[in-house]
Amino acid sequence: MVELDPRYVADNVQLGYAATVHRSQGVTVDTAHAVLDASVDRSTAYVALTRGRLRNTAWLVVEDDQTTTDVLDTIASRTADNVTVLDAAAREARAAADPVRMRDIYADLATTADRIRWSRHLDDLVRGRHIPPAAGRATASQQFPDVVGRLTGLEAAGVDVDTLLRDLTTGIGRPEDPAAEIATRIDQWSDQHPTVLDPDHHGPLSDLDDQALTGLADRAGRQAQAAAGRAQARHSAQPADVGGSEPAPAWTHRPYGDLTDTELSQRIREAVGESFAHAVDSPAREPDAGADQAVSQMLAERDTRAAMDPGHRRAEDAQRWEVSHLDGRPVDIRDAMRHVDRSARAAAVVAREVSEEQARRRWRRAPTSRQDAGHETGVGEGLTQWAAPTAAIGDRRTPSTWRDALVAQRQRLDEAVTQAGRDALGTAGWAQGLTRPQEVTTRQWQRAVGEVATWRAANHVGGHYPLELTAENGTTPHDAGVHQLARALARHQHKDDPDGQAASPGSRQAAARRRQATSEALRRARRALSEQREQARSQQQRSTTQRPTTRPPRSTPGGPRL
Repeated sequence: MVELDPRYVADNVQLGYAATVHRSQGVTVDTAHAVLDASVDRSTAYVALTRGRLRNTAWLVVEDDQTTTDVLDTIASRTADNVTVLDAAAREARAAADPVRMRDIYADLATTADRIRWSRHLDDLVRGRHIPPAAGRATASQQFPDVVGRLTGLEAAGVDVDTLLRDLTTGIGRPEDPAAEIATRIDQWSDQHPTVLDPDHHGPLSDLDDQALTGLADRAGRQAQAAAGRAQARHSAQPADVGGSEPAPAWTHRPYGDLTDTELSQRIREAVGESFAHAVDSPAREPDAGADQAVSQMLAERDTRAAMDPGHRRAEDAQRWEVSHLDGRPVDIRDAMRHVDRSARAAAVVAREVSEEQARRRWRRAPTSRQDAGHETGVGEGLTQWAAPTAAIGDRRTPSTWRDALVAQRQRLDEAVTQAGRDALGTAGWAQGLTRPQEVTTRQWQRAVGEVATWRAANHVGGHYPLELTAENGTTPHDAGVHQLARALARHQHKDDPDGQAASPGSRQAAARRRQATSEALRRARRALSEQREQARSQQQRSTTQRPTTRPPRSTPGGPRL
């Protein structure tokens, strides 16, 4: 909250009103502030920036990695919907070659095909009695598209969806909304098993065979249980009532509380003998103060045990035995007490790693393609799964009409992406300095550049953003494929030639035109800013001359008056 001085508010603040551009059309105010983004066309921007008599200010909304120049260029290039027939025809021709639009059309087709094939998939699982009928009724729910999206994502990550659905729908009962219940269970499972979703994960136990992993799981389970028992025995020790005003500390906090009764009696005899021998052998016949103190502490421990309740004493004996034995074998109790928590944590980590590796082997399907097997496709050999996922095309449950439509649209998308690559190589600043390697064909190179250009256009990435950082922080699993593609392209880019001096003559001319346009835009902006400042200063001077001298001068109003 911002608090303003009342006098300042009375002299310098004026109530302003916000309105849409269409509502304010035909209205004239002193000053106008227009909030614009890249979705505004140039006619609307013109109306918004001509409402003020004294001053018009544009506030631009930019997306991530988008500059104000990008927004202004987009606004200037977009016209209103009420265009002529020729303009409409030209727009449609451009849209037909727009890779972003072609990808959106493909995505719409794939979404519908996914819903159909997953509906049939669940019906097959119900008929085969792999999942209960209640889970199969999820296909009739309005939340089923959420389940479809999750199942498609799991399929793309390499998860064995059939096995997972059998496990997740066990004991599902009769939920009010089966689709919502399945979606919730999938989300919970994903949070609990993140490594199963990572196709590149290689854990410390990944190289063990199934028999060795099973044996390790048994040993880790026993060790974890024993370590947890020792930790529980140590932490459950309680102070003892010995009949005095204050209870005796728990055995874990008494100097000799970790000794058994037999060990305590033996240590007392040894300590008394050592103390007596020292007193006899000492020339001054003086006792050993340290030995006497140890004897006193051990005698106090013996007296404490004798005075405590028999039940509490038996509990302490059991706790001492639990901490001092590992698999039935005695160990040094003091060493065990120092490391009991660390041992419990280590055993729990091993058990968790074993459980996660077993989960990966249960829920991940065997590799069926080069991508599944971890082999990267060559640069531009085909569209990535981000541009055109192929799961619906390869699924036998997808109707043939939808499969044919997807194949045809994929071909159109491939042509649009390839053309976008040709355009980017000639005009896009981030694509300058790229040199095609000999092992990559021209079409593959153009396709790879075009797919990166399509991703950048779909995500409103500015032209200044480096090529190698494209899709680095993507929000979907398929974005990683685009990022790998961008990095592969960047390895063939001349970093010391940002303006394309090593590129074609057309690229150098395009770079020169961009620099000239930028300089001209800056000159126009500076000139307009100077004129606005001069006009505002003149208006302020006239306003000051006309105001009465009994009141401080009031500045030019800061907001529109509608």
